[in-house]
Amino acid sequence: DISRSVTDTNKLEYVNAKLIHTLIDVRLEGLVQVKEGFEAALQALSPGIRAAACALSPRDLQILVCGQLRLVPADVLGLLRFDGFLADSLIPQWVRELVAASDSDWLRTFLLFATGEKTLPRAPKPEHLTIEAAVHRTTQSLPSSHTCFNKVDVPLYESAEELSNKLNIALHSNSPLSLA
Repeated sequence: DISRSVTDTNKLEYVNAKLIHTLIDVRLEGLVQVKEGFEAALQALSPGIRAAACALSPRDLQILVCGQLRLVPADVLGLLRFDGFLADSLIPQWVRELVAASDSDWLRTFLLFATGEKTLPRAPKPEHLTIEAAVHRTTQSLPSSHTCFNKVDVPLYESAEELSNKLNIALHSNSPLSLA
């Protein structure tokens, strides 16, 4: 009842009703369309694949469709490959330290910058992430990415702090593409 006042006795009921209205009722038409589209796509699969998909738990299906929900540094560290750095370069170590100290949100932003997706890379794209020495670029340049190849070009910065600052600027810039 819209004319009913919210009191201490009914505030929990009000909050629950407001949540249902905000999260479900106003989105119901869109949610139904997503459900119907998903069901139609499932019906278009071959019977064997459809049976396997139906056997998945909701959690497994969510991971299959959306990717890993929570990223941890070890997930990203396992993807890293370094190319073009001299043996005594500290940049690979600094990148590993930066990734190891990062939270899930930063890791997703980093993956989006490097791969074009906020999830761990999957086939047919390379299932690793290459950090390449950008020897032709000055340390004034920001890192740049080649999302088709899961590659990040990193200039030869002189400190871990400079690497972190420049990478964070690149990650949070408004343009996902650069003409570097």
